Amino acid sequence: MSYFYKGKRLTHLNKLEVAIWKRFLDKYEDKYTNYVYDFHLPIAKKPPVDLSPTYVANMNKLSAKRIDVVMEGKFSKWLVEIRPKARQTSIGQLSLYYYLYRKYYASEKRISLMLVSDIFNPEIAMSAKQLNISYIVV
Repeated sequence: MSYFYKGKRLTHLNKLEVAIWKRFLDKYEDKYTNYVYDFHLPIAKKPPVDLSPTYVANMNKLSAKRIDVVMEGKFSKWLVEIRPKARQTSIGQLSLYYYLYRKYYASEKRISLMLVSDIFNPEIAMSAKQLNISYIVV
């Protein structure tokens, strides 16, 4: 099922993630611009040459890393992961997105990471602080 918020289609987010993101936007929407949803990163590994183009295209769709939101702030481009009850895997996911984004895309702005969740987790807060990841609970 597709969800919409202010005319933007949020097909990649589930119902809980959409609710979290709506609360985030209600508080912070005016601080950021150029929202891109479901940002697909290139596949880092090349497929075997003997596969059909259709098979390769389907493989890329299924295995692509997808950033929930890429947005711009005044001094940074933000890579955002939206996660209900965020766990340590969310921190790892953001770290991988950071590496791949920097590898494939040039940015004049600093690349920053943000984890948006619905429940505060002190372990996540500690890890995020150590890794310079903004941890927002809404």
